[in-house]
Amino acid sequence: MRAADVLRMAQPAPRAFAPALVFGLLGAVSAVALLGTSAYLIARAAEQPPILYLSIAIVGVRGFALARASFRYLDRLAAHSAAFRALATLRVAIYERLVPLAPAGLARTRRGDLLARLVGDVDELQNFPLRVVQPLVTSLLVAGLAVVGMWLLLPAAAVALAVALLLALVVGTVVHTAVSSRAERELAPLRGSFADETLDVISNLDVLTAFGAVDARLARLERSDARLTRSATRRAAGAGAAGAVLSLLAGLATVASLALGIAALTAAALAVAGSPVSDATTATAATVWGGAGVALGGAGLTGPVLAVLALLPIAVFEVFAAVPLAASAWRQVHASAARVASALPATL
Repeated sequence: MRAADVLRMAQPAPRAFAPALVFGLLGAVSAVALLGTSAYLIARAAEQPPILYLSIAIVGVRGFALARASFRYLDRLAAHSAAFRALATLRVAIYERLVPLAPAGLARTRRGDLLARLVGDVDELQNFPLRVVQPLVTSLLVAGLAVVGMWLLLPAAAVALAVALLLALVVGTVVHTAVSSRAERELAPLRGSFADETLDVISNLDVLTAFGAVDARLARLERSDARLTRSATRRAAGAGAAGAVLSLLAGLATVASLALGIAALTAAALAVAGSPVSDATTATAATVWGGAGVALGGAGLTGPVLAVLALLPIAVFEVFAAVPLAASAWRQVHASAARVASALPATL
């Protein structure tokens, strides 16, 4: 049996998993929209307009906050329900293939390692829909929608955001892979080895005690645990390195959007006021902080909108951070699927 066959059984049916994808997308969009609306509301309120002008933004903040929490709950509920149902079907299929082999056909796999495959590795397969498929679909769609939204406000800022997201996709994944890919592939075999050695010590404790070999076997068990701990530490280091790269790129995207927005406001203010270049500082201050709106390319670019441009990349990168983690989860899931597949026959 191939690892691809195991992964295919671990993935819920499209009809069962579609609600989770929809709820996840709506929750992520609500999170991005919440930060954007909040930024607009705070900046617009600083201009002290009549309260009626803030009513839509106030309702939007409340609505997106409730929507984010509600869709997040529905997303987790639907996704885990579909994943657990698929996992139950997978367990039955695995046992149906193992029963005809027992006991002679399973002699090549040690008991503890086989137990780790049937429990730990099969449990790891639930992360295929939960931490690989859904985060990738949601993150990429939200990133695309965010770039389109930024394009409607300021095309140059949209280009900067798209470049930053592309760099995050490439650099973040490469850094994560370079630091922890080997550790992620080793985790499942090391867990199996540790489980096998633990079961061996417990099962033969009386014999080991009689021959005075307990200390030697415990030392061997400690070395196995140390190898497992080192692999888990390297995996965490990879996640931290990828997170640092994404945080850096999110900051650069924010600075770029802010700089491009200020430049656009300055140029538009100078064009409207007919001021010379030497009056740029005065025109910019009047436009950004005084609340005067200017039309730019058919879209209203004002001080509050500038706040949205500056903070929107942060919200987008918070969602997009799941992409390198999805690549990490894929390596672990594939390693577990390969271990499960190697213990199963191709057919019953």
